[in-house]
Amino acid sequence: MTSAAPTTTIKILYNDCYGGFGFSEEFKAAYKERTGRDATTFNQLFRAVRADPIAVELFERLGSARASGENASLSVREIPALFERYWTIEEYDGNEWVHVNVNEAYADLLHQYMDSGDLGALCNGYRTVKTAAGRLFKSSGIGLGEDEIVGAPAPAPPSILKPSSIVGEDEYARTVGYSYFGIGDGPEAGTGAGHA
Repeated sequence: MTSAAPTTTIKILYNDCYGGFGFSEEFKAAYKERTGRDATTFNQLFRAVRADPIAVELFERLGSARASGENASLSVREIPALFERYWTIEEYDGNEWVHVNVNEAYADLLHQYMDSGDLGALCNGYRTVKTAAGRLFKSSGIGLGEDEIVGAPAPAPPSILKPSSIVGEDEYARTVGYSYFGIGDGPEAGTGAGHA
């Protein structure tokens, strides 16, 4: 899980029309002049170029019409840096959108808790992720499914998140898993949707 402040953001380039992601010749020349790297030597769908601050700054300076390649209409999406490791590009016929997988951020928090046993850090991390995700969803509908915010887990009470030394490992993993994913009060809650 990243330790970025919830107000710090990153910008991501994506293609906002049917066709495909690509840079114009003007953009490529400016990028090469600025970095010494040829923009055509790397896979343009790779995450690094989409969040490259130099590429984003050039795009913003040139504008979409001048920076976009043939059959492309590039745009930029800003997301909390907290989600730096949790975004992907989804596309249909070359028309793209930025998707942030909030559940992966929550899962990393849970794994950190299981390693450290620090309930305070888990609760603080959960609040930070939930706040950032809510802001992101309200501001842009950035490809966060409603279920990824509404269905996000509530902080589990300390009685559910017991250290593994108190209960067996299997019981601990099941109990934390159920409380983490917000699907009941534990294995005894039933075997409805989402239960293992």
